[in-house]
Amino acid sequence: NPPSSASQAVSSPVSIAILQEAINFAREQGAKQLITTSPLGVERLLRAAGFRAHRAGPPMTIDGYSMFACLIDI
Repeated sequence: NPPSSASQAVSSPVSIAILQEAINFAREQGAKQLITTSPLGVERLLRAAGFRAHRAGPPMTIDGYSMFACLIDI
């Protein structure tokens, strides 16, 4: 079965490697930040993985899930 929670999905080495490659590509294109919409738990997991992530606004409940706009500094 695929990961059923945000913590399993983001903490996997493959997910982190894919995000790092996306950041590397964005940096090469001149980007300074990426923005995502993510479940709240992802914020802590990104920071624990060494990414500089912070909220772009207050969390919102969407379809019963607490979500937020996440800025990731490049």
